[in-house]
Amino acid sequence: MREDLKERIVDYYNSTATVYQDLWGGHIHHGLWKTGRETKEEAQCLFISDLASHGEIFPGAHVLDIGCGLGGGSIFLAKTLGAHCTGITNSPKQVELATTNAKKNNVESSVVFLTMDAENMAFQNQEDSFDFVWIVEALCHLLNKESFLCQVNKLLKKGGKLLIADWFRSVHIPPDRGHVIKSIEDALLVPPLMTNYQCFCHLANNGFQVIFFEDVSTSCLNSWDFPKDLVNDLTFQNIGMGNSMSEVQAVYNLIRTATGKEYRCCFIVAEKISPPTQSDR
Repeated sequence: MREDLKERIVDYYNSTATVYQDLWGGHIHHGLWKTGRETKEEAQCLFISDLASHGEIFPGAHVLDIGCGLGGGSIFLAKTLGAHCTGITNSPKQVELATTNAKKNNVESSVVFLTMDAENMAFQNQEDSFDFVWIVEALCHLLNKESFLCQVNKLLKKGGKLLIADWFRSVHIPPDRGHVIKSIEDALLVPPLMTNYQCFCHLANNGFQVIFFEDVSTSCLNSWDFPKDLVNDLTFQNIGMGNSMSEVQAVYNLIRTATGKEYRCCFIVAEKISPPTQSDR
C-alpha cells in the first residue's frame, strides 16, 4: 500500500504539473480570503504570507520547503523576505518547472529544487542547518508522520521552526458522515487524515513545542470555487480526480461542503526545543 500510494502520487503530479501551472499559476495550494474580494492569486499569496508572518521568517533565513510543487512558496519567500530556500518534491517534472519559474523570477541564486522523497531525505552533513522547515499541504500525503518529524528535527537548528499549513479531519465526526472523509482521502491520494491534536502529539514526541495554531478553514472556503474552471479543461479531466467532468466536480463539491466541518485547514508553527525522544523511528 505504501509504495503503491507513493507511486500514484508521483505519477499524478508528474502528469498534472504543466496543467496545474497553466490553470492555477505558480501556487498549487489553497488561498486565504480576508475580504472575500481577493483574486485567486491574491488569496494564494495571502495564504503563504500569513504563514510566513506567523513563523517570523527573517531575511537571509535558510528554509527547507518540503513538497515545493511548482516552486511558488520558495520563490515568494526569496523575493519578498530574502530567504534562501531548498525545495524538494518527489516529482521530477515539478522540479523542472520550479527551476524554470525561479529563473523567470530572477531568484535562481537564492533557491534550488531537488527531487527527493520527504520520508527519506538524503541531505549529507546538513543536520542543524535550516532555520525553518516549510510544508504546505504536503504533510497529509506522508505515510509515517513520526519518522518524517524526526528527520525534520535533525535538520533544524536549535530553536528553528516548523511551519505547517495542511488539512486535518475534525475530532468529532458523526458516524453517518465518516464516508465523507474517506471519499476525500481517496480523491486526494492521502492516507487517513489525522486530527490537529494527533499532529500536536507527533510534534511533542519529536522535540517540538507548538507556539501558534489557527484554524483558517472558513477563510479558505472560496478555494473550492475556482477549481470549477479546471474541470472544464479536457486535459485536466483526463488526468485528474475522476473519469468524467461530473465526477471531478462532485469531488470539489464534497470537499467544499465538508470544509470547516469534517475537513479543516489549519496553520501550525512549532519550535524545536529538544532532540526527538527516539533517535530512530
